[in-house]
Amino acid sequence: MNSELIAKGKEIESQVANHIRNLRTELESVQLRLKEEQDAAQRASAMGDRSENAEWQIANDNIARYTVSIMSLVNTLDTYKKFSASYTPTGKVMVGSTLKVVDRRHNSTLYIKIYPAGLGNAKIGAISTATPLGSAVLGKTAGTEVIVKAPLGDIPYYIEEVL
Repeated sequence: MNSELIAKGKEIESQVANHIRNLRTELESVQLRLKEEQDAAQRASAMGDRSENAEWQIANDNIARYTVSIMSLVNTLDTYKKFSASYTPTGKVMVGSTLKVVDRRHNSTLYIKIYPAGLGNAKIGAISTATPLGSAVLGKTAGTEVIVKAPLGDIPYYIEEVL
């Protein structure tokens, strides 16, 4: 079974790598749009009074928005980079662990990998520590049952394996 968990962990990591590539592509796109807006603001500024220059005001608002987006994307990419080099298995669930958990309410098996808060993508099994399931399993070991509070009632999960 451990080889199955290793394979699932690698599959999640591969999908996260695709997610990171998409984030980098998005960063490049936003950086390009920022440059275009800076050029537009410079052209509009050359036309005179900025207080009555709607083109300059719109470009300036867009520059602020793109700058915030760039900072957020860079921060996310930096966090992924730091995270990827920091995991050592201990047997306890921690950031970087890959788990096989059983959802006892729905009788289904999930393979998940734990990521720091703000990272991850639940659709591909990359669970953030900020999620209810992620926070519930932290520090636990294989053979432990945890209860996750959900809007439609508590969901019991059994941690079958930890890598």
